Amino acid sequence: MTSAAALKDLAREMMTTLCNKREYDSPFIQQHVSPSFCATHLNKPSTANRDEFITMLSTAMTKMPNFHLDIKDVIAEVDEESGKGKVWVFSRMSGFPDGKVQESVDMMEWQGDVAVSGKDIQMVVERE
Repeated sequence: MTSAAALKDLAREMMTTLCNKREYDSPFIQQHVSPSFCATHLNKPSTANRDEFITMLSTAMTKMPNFHLDIKDVIAEVDEESGKGKVWVFSRMSGFPDGKVQESVDMMEWQGDVAVSGKDIQMVVERE
């Protein structure tokens, strides 16, 4: 079974790999993000799978070459009976084309060491 501490590390690596390193097809992502991963970004329709999620994310990141995610805190819990976990990633994002700085909470569900879904909420906190 994957521990809460391990999920925190996995979530941190997932976010960093996707948002800062932009290594969308890395072995880490292939191993720890389910092919059926469903993501909901703000009020937009959910993605149907990992490939659609990666396409959405990489398209957005192409428009934001200076984007940077700074993870401030990660909280995780695991249900020992089911092996399912939940992770909350609190971060600050900069490098948007319009100069805003946002804070975000990404909420992820995990089955063992594999992310199966994610949802985020974001708020503008300042202008650069």
